[in-house]
Amino acid sequence: MTNLDLTKLKVDSDTLSSWVSNYDQFLSKWTWDGELGSTTLGNIAISDQGLVGGRFVTDDPLTSYTPPTTGTSEGQLLVIRGCLELYLQTGDKLWLKRANTLVNALLKYFYPTPVIPSEPDYSWVPHWLVNVTAPFKSREYFLNGQAHFEQGIATVNYDQVFKIFSVRAIDATLAYDWAPDAPIKTGKNYEIDHTNVSYGQSKAVIYLKDTTFTGDALVAYSSETGPVIQKGEMVEAYPVWRPLQEGEIAAAIDSLPWALDVFQLFYKATGSTKWQNAVNSTVASIEAAYKVDNTDYFLKPRGANEEVLSNGVTSYSTRSPAATYQNTTDGLISITYPESDGEELFGSWVGDHLVFNNTHYMQMKLGTDIPAKINFLIDETGTYDPQRRWTSALFTSGQGTVPEQLEIFNLKPSDFFKASAIWWGHGYTTDGDGNASVSAHSAISATEKIADINGKKGLYKQIDFTRGDEGGWYGWAQYVLVGAFTNLPFDISYRTQNAIDFVIVDSKGQQWRYSLPATNGAFVTKTLNVQNFTGTNGAQSSDLQAGAYNTMFFDAIDNKASLDLEYMGQKEIMPESAGITNISIGYNLKPALSLAIGYAISMPRRNPLPYSPYIAPFDMHFLKGNLSEESHSGSVDHTGGSLSDLRGAPYTGYQAPWIFQETSAFNTDEKIGNATALETNLQFLSDSQDYYANNTGLRGFFAPVFWWDYRDDANGHPINSFSMTGPWGNVWGGFQYRTFSDVARVLTNDPENAQARKIFLDFVTGLNEIWLDSDDINTFPTDFNDRVLPAHSQNDPHMVAVLIRALSMGINANLTAQQQQLIYNLINRGLSYLNQMVIPISEDPFSTSQVEGTFSPNPYINEWYEYWGGDILSSLAHILPLDFVMTQDPHYYVYFESNRLSNEKGMQLNNNSEYFGLQSASPSLITITGPCSVNPSWRIIQNGNVLYEDAFHLTLTSDQILIVSSYPENQYARVYNADGSFADVSQLQDFTKTNFVQVPAGQSTALFSVDKDTGVNLTFKEERLIV
Repeated sequence: MTNLDLTKLKVDSDTLSSWVSNYDQFLSKWTWDGELGSTTLGNIAISDQGLVGGRFVTDDPLTSYTPPTTGTSEGQLLVIRGCLELYLQTGDKLWLKRANTLVNALLKYFYPTPVIPSEPDYSWVPHWLVNVTAPFKSREYFLNGQAHFEQGIATVNYDQVFKIFSVRAIDATLAYDWAPDAPIKTGKNYEIDHTNVSYGQSKAVIYLKDTTFTGDALVAYSSETGPVIQKGEMVEAYPVWRPLQEGEIAAAIDSLPWALDVFQLFYKATGSTKWQNAVNSTVASIEAAYKVDNTDYFLKPRGANEEVLSNGVTSYSTRSPAATYQNTTDGLISITYPESDGEELFGSWVGDHLVFNNTHYMQMKLGTDIPAKINFLIDETGTYDPQRRWTSALFTSGQGTVPEQLEIFNLKPSDFFKASAIWWGHGYTTDGDGNASVSAHSAISATEKIADINGKKGLYKQIDFTRGDEGGWYGWAQYVLVGAFTNLPFDISYRTQNAIDFVIVDSKGQQWRYSLPATNGAFVTKTLNVQNFTGTNGAQSSDLQAGAYNTMFFDAIDNKASLDLEYMGQKEIMPESAGITNISIGYNLKPALSLAIGYAISMPRRNPLPYSPYIAPFDMHFLKGNLSEESHSGSVDHTGGSLSDLRGAPYTGYQAPWIFQETSAFNTDEKIGNATALETNLQFLSDSQDYYANNTGLRGFFAPVFWWDYRDDANGHPINSFSMTGPWGNVWGGFQYRTFSDVARVLTNDPENAQARKIFLDFVTGLNEIWLDSDDINTFPTDFNDRVLPAHSQNDPHMVAVLIRALSMGINANLTAQQQQLIYNLINRGLSYLNQMVIPISEDPFSTSQVEGTFSPNPYINEWYEYWGGDILSSLAHILPLDFVMTQDPHYYVYFESNRLSNEKGMQLNNNSEYFGLQSASPSLITITGPCSVNPSWRIIQNGNVLYEDAFHLTLTSDQILIVSSYPENQYARVYNADGSFADVSQLQDFTKTNFVQVPAGQSTALFSVDKDTGVNLTFKEERLIV
C-alpha cells in the first residue's frame, strides 16, 4: 500500500503497531449502548447497533447545529475504510470483522434500503445524519406566534419554546414559509435585541431594540415539540432538528467517494459480487450528482421509474376518464388523454414571483400526435386567483411525440392573456361556432384553422361566403355567431380583403352595421364602439348602447368573400411586471390526445458551467422518493427517489480526482478511466491553487470554494470565481489535507501524471515554508483564511494523519532525491507530532482518561471525533509494512500481549479432537472469578488469526463469578452470587463479537483482558467420532 522506504521513518513499526492496538482497545472499550444503570452517558465510539458516534463527549444541545447524539455518514464510512485498509495491510481479521459490523449498520441505517441494488441505482446513497447514542425530542417551527409587547418587551408561553427567530407586524409577510429564519418580505420588522428562553418551561421573554413599541405582533419561533427520534433513525438538522419527510435523503457529496472506496475495499477483501454492485450504484450516484445542468427548469422530466405527479406536481381534472402520466426512458413526460369532454390541468409551484419579461422569458418544448391546442397557464400567486392567472394557447402541428418530433415555443408576457373577457373564439374559450343564414343559392363554409397569426401559430375560423344568383339578383350569405354576447365596446381580431359588414341586432330588433376595413393580408385587432355602427332609419344609439343584443352576424357584401376570425371580446395581455409563481399545462378539447413534454425552461440559457460535469458540487438531496413496500426500522425506504436540482457551490475539499482513474464514471462504454474528467478535475484544483497564491502570496494550498453560476449558488459573489470563504464564513482547514490526499492517490495510480505531480509538489513546498521544523506542534497550519498566511489555531492529529497518508501515497521514483528527502522529512515530523499526541493505555485502563488509546489533543475533557480515528487508522495502514502482524507468527500472542494491557492473562491450549470434517472446534466453559473492575473480554487465537472472541459489559465483585457456556445443548451466560443465586447476563454480551467461543483443533492461545486479581478458567472437551 505504500512506496515508502520504511527504514527512513523515525518511528519504528512496533510503535506504529502499538498505536493500532491501543486504538483497537479504545474502540473495544467504548463499543456499547452508552447506558450505565439508569444513566445515559452517551460517550460512545461505536454503538450497540454498530453505528459510529460523532463527538465522543456530546455537544451542548442548546448550541449544537446537529443533534449531539447523532453520527454522520462521514464518520461511519471513514472508520470502515480505516478498518478495511488495516485488514488488507496486516491480515488481522479483527479489523475485517469490525468493518463487517459497521458496514451492516451503514446499509441498515444510513442507506434508503439495506439491500444493495443488483442494477445501478443513482438514488441509492447514504443519508448524512443518523441518531446514534440516545433518543431525543425533535423540533418544530411556527411562523405566526401571537405576542403582545409593552414598551418593547413581550413574555410568550409557547409550548416548549426553544428559539425566537423574528418579530413582525400583524400585516407583515415572510419571504417564504419553509424555514423559521425567513426574512420579512413586506411590512414592519421589529428587530430583536435579545431573548431570554426558559428551556423546558414553555416560556420566553423577547426584548426589542425599539423600546417604545406597544402592541400585538407575529413571532417566528421553534419548539421542542416534535416526535422523538429513536436510535438508528435518520434525522435532518435544517431548518430545525426534524425527522425526514417521506422519501427524503440528503447525501453529502464528499461521502460518495468514501462509499466507493469502502465498497471497492470490501470487494478486494471478499471477492463478493454484491460489493461490485454497490460500486456500480455509487458510480451512478456520482454521475447523477456531478451532472449539473445550468438550465433553470420550470418543468422537466425525471427518471423513468419516477412518478410525474410527485414532488409538488399535481393535477386537476373534470375529464372522465382522466389522463395518465409517465416519465419515459427517452427523457420526456408522456401524457395520454382519452376522448372526453372537460379540462385537465397539471402543474406545480416554481418559485416566488419569478421575473418574467421580454428579456427573461420562457421556452417550452412539446409535441402531440395530432394537431392540438395546449393551454399553458401562469399564476402570479401560490393560490388560484382568476385576476392573476394568465394563459397562452400553444398550437401544435401534430408531428409526433418522440424527442426529434417535438416543437419549440418561445413564450413572453405578450403571449399570455386573460381569457375571461373573450366571449367568442375557440382559441380562447369554449364558444367559437356559428350558423349559416343563406338564400337558396348562396353558401357559407366555416373551417377552423391552426396556422400563422402575424408570426405566431394560432387558431382561427376561416369563413367563406358565396352569394348565389337568385334569378337576376344575388342572394344573401350571413354567418350568425353563437355565444354569450357582451355589450359594446369589445375587440374583434380578424383578417379579410373583402367587403363584409358586421351586424348587431339590438333588443328592439333594429340592425346596426359596421363595414369591416380590409386588413391587407394581416390580422388586425379592432376595438368596436357604439359610434362605429350605423343603425336603420329611426334607430337611436341609446338602443345599441343598452346592450342585451338579440344576435350578431357577418354579412357578405362582395359576392365572394372570406373572413378569418380569431376572437371577439377583450383580451388583456400580461404585463411585464407580473411574475411567475405557479405554472400549469392544460387540455380541454374532446379528441383523444398524446402529449409529450421535453421541458419548460427559463431563457436565455445561462452560459455552460466551467469544469462541469467533472467537479463535485456540495449537496445531493432526494425529495419524496418513490416508496417501496418494504420499509425498515430506522430509515425511509425508497427506490428511485426524485433528485432535487439543488446542489450548492463546489468545495475543493469535496473533490476526489482518483475516481476518474478507478471507475467508469462518465464513460458510456463502461471502460475504466476517463482522461478528460481527470484532467478537468485536476485543472479545477490547480486553478484554486492559483487563486490562493494570488490571495495570500503563498502557493500550494487550495481556495476552498468556487462560486459557480448555478441557480442562486453564487449568493452575490462574482460568478465562476474562487473564494477563501464559503456560505458560512471561513472553511474548515481539514479540507486542505483531504484534497491533497486525493491528489496524491492520483499519483499512486499514475506516477507519470504531470498535473497531479505539480499540484502535489506545490502543496509540499508551500507547507514546508510555514511548518517550522523547530516546532512541529505549534506551527502546523490548521486555519486557511482570506488574505493571510495559513496559521496554527489548534492541535489537530487528524489533519496531520491525513497529511502523512497523502505524502506516503504521493512519493514515487519520478521525484528527485531532494523532493523525496523533503517528503520523508515531513512524514517524520508528522509522526513526531502524533507521537507527542498519543494517549497511552494506562496500567489501569481508561482510569486517567476515557480517550486513552487515541491521539486526543485535550484528553482532560475527553475530546475525540470518530472520523478522526477512521482517517488515522487509514494513515497508519499506509505506513505499516505489509502483513506486519502476520509476520510475527508463531509468536503472535507474545507480541500481541506485550502491546496490550499488563493485566492480560494468556494460556496455551492444545485440542487433539478429531472431527472428520463434521465440525472445526469444541465448545467451552469459561469461568471468570471476581473481583473484576473492567469489562471482561477474551479471544482465541490460532496461527495469528483471531478465530473467536467474546466480551461482556459488566463488572464483578469479589463474591461474583461469570460463567459462559458455549455447549449447544446448554448455552448460557450467567453471573453467580455468593448465595448460589444467578442472573442471566446474555443481554450484556458484546454482540459485535463472535460470542460463545470455541476451541479449535490443534494449538491455540486464549487471551483474557481482566484485572490482575481476577481468576480465569477455561474447560473444553476433546472429541472423537465413535464408530
